[in-house]
Amino acid sequence: MSSTSRLQFAAALTLALLSAGIRAQDDESSRVTSYPVAYFEASRPKTAFDMLSLTPGYTFVDSDPDVRGLASAVGNVLIDGDVPTTKHESLEDLLRRLPAQAVERIELIRSGAREVDMHGFALLANIVRLRQVQTHGTVKVQSTVYAHEPILPQVAADFMHETESRRVEVSLSAARALGDEHGMGKETHYAPTGTRLDELRIEQAERERSLELAAAYEQPALGGELNLNGVLTRGRKDEGTREQGWFPDLERKMSEEDERTDESELGLRYSRALGESKWEALGLYRTSGEDEMETSTEEDELSLSREALRASEAILRTLLQRAFDRWSVEAGIEVARNVLRGRSALNENGVDIALPAASVRVQEDRGEIFVASSWRTGPHWTLEGGLRLESSELVQEGDSDERRSFFFAKPRLAVSYAVSSNHRWRFLLERRVGQLDFGDFVSSASLADEYVTAGNPELVPQRSWVAELAWEREFTSGTAAMVAVRREWISDVIDRIPVAAPEPLDAVGNIAEGSREELELIISAPLTAVGLNSGLLKANLLLRNSRTRDPLTGETREIAQDSPIEASLQFTHNLSQRVHWGFEAQFSGETQEFIVDEVRTERLGPEVNVFVQYTPSSAWSIEMELANLARRDVESARERFAGARGMASLDSIEIRTIEPGRSVSVSVRRSFGK
Repeated sequence: MSSTSRLQFAAALTLALLSAGIRAQDDESSRVTSYPVAYFEASRPKTAFDMLSLTPGYTFVDSDPDVRGLASAVGNVLIDGDVPTTKHESLEDLLRRLPAQAVERIELIRSGAREVDMHGFALLANIVRLRQVQTHGTVKVQSTVYAHEPILPQVAADFMHETESRRVEVSLSAARALGDEHGMGKETHYAPTGTRLDELRIEQAERERSLELAAAYEQPALGGELNLNGVLTRGRKDEGTREQGWFPDLERKMSEEDERTDESELGLRYSRALGESKWEALGLYRTSGEDEMETSTEEDELSLSREALRASEAILRTLLQRAFDRWSVEAGIEVARNVLRGRSALNENGVDIALPAASVRVQEDRGEIFVASSWRTGPHWTLEGGLRLESSELVQEGDSDERRSFFFAKPRLAVSYAVSSNHRWRFLLERRVGQLDFGDFVSSASLADEYVTAGNPELVPQRSWVAELAWEREFTSGTAAMVAVRREWISDVIDRIPVAAPEPLDAVGNIAEGSREELELIISAPLTAVGLNSGLLKANLLLRNSRTRDPLTGETREIAQDSPIEASLQFTHNLSQRVHWGFEAQFSGETQEFIVDEVRTERLGPEVNVFVQYTPSSAWSIEMELANLARRDVESARERFAGARGMASLDSIEIRTIEPGRSVSVSVRRSFGK
């Protein structure tokens, strides 16, 4: 963007904020909006996650366990004002375990609220739990019947005991399920002219099994509060693809993949008041292991791929917060060590194939100093600023030895303006620095896709500047709306780059600069006006446009994996005091991936799920869900070139379509205690 364009953008923003200020009213409640449990009773939510999905003007952002450290991995949810001290368990899993009857209220928190770390979000949801002597738990049993598979069971049990000073929570779950892309389908190959070359029938299976044990403990200690939590998980995923020739010949091909994972995690948080300040210390240690073996058989040819990854992460974080009448400040330090050991191997017909970066050990030592401050200049304006200084050293050993150091400054500025308690404008400008995926340092092979990805020790983090302008409004009818526009300027876009090899080969790497624009719309509306007194409709829409320069063709194209449109629609309604029903529809566009000699496009059809819930008593709940009523299919298209794109002609087009089919699940939930 030119300097003139930046000035025009700033002038337009200033005029918009000033024009909104003409109707301004004094209202401190504009920074925190509270929704008591009574607000959600008509929709009969079972868990805290269900309550969040019904909260007006709010879109849930889950935590990301793949991001190293705690500061950038958290989602936009707090529990009792704190970020959960876990990275293995997602926020969604935690909130689905928290029963609705244990929640006192949900708060929507905006910039400027006292003693709240916004963690880079413009809007946070705070789940405030009931504080009372109580013992309660739930047991849930669920069975699912798929179109192509037999009944698969799931069992989960949660228990919580709380006294005036202590809280104990334990949960156990075991599940068998199918992956999102299981089912029947076909694959057709075409010549560039459109002539059909051959066609195959496909049967694709994805079976997953998991076992998880989680526990948490909380009690006063040394004048403060101590929280401990731990998680143990074990998982296995089996995938199998059988291809039967249909036209013009009957050749067969079969590939199988077996993946086993083990993870453990231990977290600790200690917080206490120091005069008028609050001090908090957090520690987290987690380990993970993943072993994957894939075989592919085609006529008399046999290929075997193996990959083994071992990872560990240790994090220490401490921060100090102080709130004044109109000003609050926090500062802290986070240090982390991440280690990954990876090995990969490829064998074709008994012959070992050499892979670049097949044996690698990567270690990152990272430290971050951060300071953030919020200033409520008056009843309407809030200014929030922050600065994070990140320093890291990355050491790679094995097939290639590398030692690199990085230093990044990440400033942030947020301005919010409250026209009234239910009408707000906000603006955000910040610098974001992505993290490297250590798995991209190790070579990997996908026999099902007939492709090898080389490891790349030269990756650098992707960086960007992000600007956002948002408008929020709640109307007297109960309808709430949020509109946001964003612009992102990106440096060192992470995509795929060609690698020098006898045959076309590529790796995850950095390419040219890029940009991204987004328009987001969220609307939630009660349906009283159309005669549905307990009906609620919530719609989300995200439009995205991105650009970068392809490293092979030199042409401008979208950034890989960016979907141009994402949309969802959610509806709930009470048919009676005991019967509740609703549906959820997901609409997704297409994503593209640009390989050295291929362009891959994945298209997802619409997905519609309908549920009916019967509550015979406060202790029992029975629910039936019909999934994929619209018969959502997954279409993958591969444009294959005779050599590297930009230098070779199009050789063939492959289109694969898989239809997972519909499924029916029935779950019974029993709650006990109070």
